[in-house]
This record gives sequence, structure tokens and C-alpha cells, in this order.
Amino acid sequence: MAKPKLSDWLQERVSREGCLCLLSPLLLIPGAVLATVVTGWAIFMTILMGFGMLFALSFNQSMGATGLVIGILYIWQFTKGRTHREEWQFSGREMGITDLAVRVVTGSPFAVLALDPAAGKMFIRMLATLLLSGPRLLVLAWDLVQRGRRLKELDVAACTKVLSILLKRQSRVSMKDLLNEVPHATLQTALPQLGDVDGVVFLSTAPIGLTLAPRFQKDFEEWRKAATATADSTA
Repeated sequence: MAKPKLSDWLQERVSREGCLCLLSPLLLIPGAVLATVVTGWAIFMTILMGFGMLFALSFNQSMGATGLVIGILYIWQFTKGRTHREEWQFSGREMGITDLAVRVVTGSPFAVLALDPAAGKMFIRMLATLLLSGPRLLVLAWDLVQRGRRLKELDVAACTKVLSILLKRQSRVSMKDLLNEVPHATLQTALPQLGDVDGVVFLSTAPIGLTLAPRFQKDFEEWRKAATATADSTA
């Protein structure tokens, strides 16, 4: 009887998550369109009934101003409003590998829909959330599609080598320790890809390294026990 392997679980997991990410726009894009229409109507009525009367703007001018505001909201969200991602950097020159920079989602990928804690007072944050709901849904759809594409291309063998060490230690593993146990070329391939694996935590405080969230270990143990029970029942 073959023992359930980490690589099998990882392959199943990334395949499932990759498919979900690639299908997510089917719901998110219509939601973004609906939110944009509602937001646009509110902005249009504000301009027409407020600024329109004050500056004698015509219907067409109010429509144009509304389109301009919506365009600015989308441009800002795609360029400056993606605060749910951070860059984890590692300088490996002294250890014989090139520098690495991994874009990591901080928390849930749905954090893009949440209030920005850096936006100021609660009223401003709530107003920004209402105005940016359409752009944020579209950004989320784009990010999930890109993540799904990367998961489909994930090197399961390389990532498994790193994850097996993290599972065995069940604590912080420094980059120095990883470089001592994993071939440099394998680590160079795996680290950027592990940024898309849910439950892998990149630690930027010294000593810089990686660890696993408790949910990662729990999910794997539950799968391993279920796979072992299934194999025993069919033996």
C-alpha cells in the first residue's frame, strides 16, 4: 500500500485552487459591472443635481464628468490601491544564489475588498470602499486569474522539497537552513511559486525565512488520514 505523499496532496490542492481562481471572474466581473453602474449613477446624480446646478452643467457634461471620475477610480485602484500585497525580498549573493523578490498576498486575497486602514478617518474609508467597490472587484478578478495561471504552472516537485522541511520543523526555518538542505536551483524555482500557496508564511524579520500557518498543517493531516483510511478500506 502506497503511503499518501505530500506531493500528491499539493498537486490536488493547487489544481483545485487554480480552477477556482480561473473561474472566479464569472462572478466577480458581473459584480464589478453592477457596482460600477450603481456607483456611476450616484456620482452622476451628485454632479447633475449639485455641481450641475452650481456651474450650469448640461446633461452631457455631467455624463462626461461622471465617466472621468469613474476612470480615475479605476486607474487609482490598479496602480496605487493594491495595499493587500507586499514584497518579500531576500539577498542571496553571499550564499551563492541570485536575489529573490516574492509578491505575497497579506492575508486573504479578498483583502482588496476591505477598508484600507491607511485611508484615514472611518467616514473617508467607508466612502472610498463604496466608490471603489467596482474597481476592487475587477482587481480581485484579475489577481485571481493571474494566481490561477501561476498555480497551473507550479513546480510541484520543487515546492514539495521545501514544504516537507517546513512540515518536519513545524516552526520558522531560516533561509540559511533551507540553503543547506535544498539545492540552490530548486530553492530558486520554489520560493517565488510558494508565494501563491495558501498557508506558506514568508517571514521578513531576522532571521529571514519561512514557516507554515497552522491551517496548512491541519489540512494536510486531514487529507493524509482520509487517504490512508481509503487505501486501507480498498486493500
